[in-house]
Amino acid sequence: MEIPGQDRVPPRHLEEVKRVRSHFNNTNKPSFKFEKIIGTGARGFAVELRIKDESGPSLTPPLPEGPSLSGPSLSSPSSSGPSSSGPSLSGPLSLLHMIPSYSSRLIGSPAADPLFSKLPPISPVWAVPSRELLLPVAPSLLSGPTPAKKKIERFVMKRAFDRKDDETISREFEFLRRLRGAQNIQQLYRLPNETEDLKLNYLPGPTLFTEWIPNGQIRDLVMTRPDWNHPLPNRMLWRCFLCMCHMLIAMAWPPEGNPNAPSAKPELPPNNSLGVRPQKSTMRHNDINIGNIMFGDFDCMAHRLVPILKLIDFGQASNSTDSFQYTEESAVRQNMLRIAEVMVNLIGGAVTMNPRGIQDMEVTINGEKKTIKSRAKDLDGLSGYGATNAIIQRHKEWLDNLDTDLRDLLVLCLATDENMRPTLEQLYEEVRRNVTEKTRGSYAGKRWQDNESDESLRTISRNLIVNPANKSS
Repeated sequence: MEIPGQDRVPPRHLEEVKRVRSHFNNTNKPSFKFEKIIGTGARGFAVELRIKDESGPSLTPPLPEGPSLSGPSLSSPSSSGPSSSGPSLSGPLSLLHMIPSYSSRLIGSPAADPLFSKLPPISPVWAVPSRELLLPVAPSLLSGPTPAKKKIERFVMKRAFDRKDDETISREFEFLRRLRGAQNIQQLYRLPNETEDLKLNYLPGPTLFTEWIPNGQIRDLVMTRPDWNHPLPNRMLWRCFLCMCHMLIAMAWPPEGNPNAPSAKPELPPNNSLGVRPQKSTMRHNDINIGNIMFGDFDCMAHRLVPILKLIDFGQASNSTDSFQYTEESAVRQNMLRIAEVMVNLIGGAVTMNPRGIQDMEVTINGEKKTIKSRAKDLDGLSGYGATNAIIQRHKEWLDNLDTDLRDLLVLCLATDENMRPTLEQLYEEVRRNVTEKTRGSYAGKRWQDNESDESLRTISRNLIVNPANKSS
């Protein structure tokens, strides 16, 4: 029988995938369904699995429809890939697939970001029953009995093609164990009736289990967004950037499973009595790109307008205590460089590490104009791609709509001189400030100002990210 997604697997490795599938389909405690292959690399593969537990509680009753959301009309062909299997939204918020079992299955739990308490409430008012369960509950359900929740259905399994590559799986497990509790990092998942380790008695070698992230990769959005023919709203870009800053914070100060750790909240750790923060780690992801950052879902706190972003795939991650190789600040700024590259991709450009991708760029720092060498040249216009005049003109129009504060910050993050890049603390505080302070009115006079309202952000997120196959015309 053909396995959905097997066209992604090199023929020489397909037998290993089929062997693993047969083990899971024949395992009865619990019973599993091997859904599809969702990704492959040079050394391994990841598949979507579902627990076939028909005896569990029924699904939570659906939320009632919220008010219709006004916003721009979206038109784009449907996309394929992981995002196509994500849940559709029938109202302004959807239930997270993983939320009901965060406390029992996921190793680590999300925490609300207090900074968003400064923002005005959205109508209708959605209540959060607890800090850990970021579960949207309609007001009409609050007075009745607590609705039953079904167990987690989907999760991800990752294995190496060959036993000689098992080290990659073990390495990823160790990094994710350090990062448990970080809400913007993919979390480990524990199988029912199994221990936390990587060993299964019916499969040789390590097997990694992680949470299912429902709404696809940033790559999906980058590929489909041009057909919409609008730039992404600035307020959406700032929120994505803030999620990425939270990833940087988690890698700099891994929470190690402590829900009270600052990076689990997420926020910067406080200074000690000497005014110094704890030393940063030298953790580097080494493979941050548009394929390794994924969209989760909405919640009714920090991610009520734009779904949460999560960093995945730590198979190439590394750290070092040898300061000769790289210091903690250098490690942070390497991660920062790659995060900024993803942001440029979201805006509509590209970044190259080739020296030809460097140019002098003018930025404003504390009111003073400076010229620095940066890899963010596409933020000043496309060049050297052989692009058509129509594409070049569209890119220019999008750049005219771009927040200059965001543009300057990304130019600095992509500076060739590491010392010109902001510190993590400076970057986080600046991105956080823009998220909390900027409103639709901040973009008065911009061509796409109407896309910057809260209602438009929700509509655009729902149609471009959460439910791309059913866009309104």
